[in-house]
Amino acid sequence: MLPTFERITAEAAAERLGRAVGTIHSWGTRYRARKIRLPGSRNAWYDYNDLMVIDREIYHGHSIPATWQERAEIHERCPLKTAEPFPVAA
Repeated sequence: MLPTFERITAEAAAERLGRAVGTIHSWGTRYRARKIRLPGSRNAWYDYNDLMVIDREIYHGHSIPATWQERAEIHERCPLKTAEPFPVAA
């Protein structure tokens, strides 16, 4: 069973995670963050749950799992999976 895909733009994810938009785009490349792009569209949507796990693992100093499937397993095991990864500075 595939985990749910919470579709979010890089701009919205950056705002929710307190990161720069460029950081979100770089995670898409560096960590192969789960994303979809419709044929003929220039817009890409990222999986917020995957980005949240990447952000949380970086924050805690852990290595980032290589695939979104491994990160989805971490997300499913996490008792705080509905919480934001860390307090966003005001």
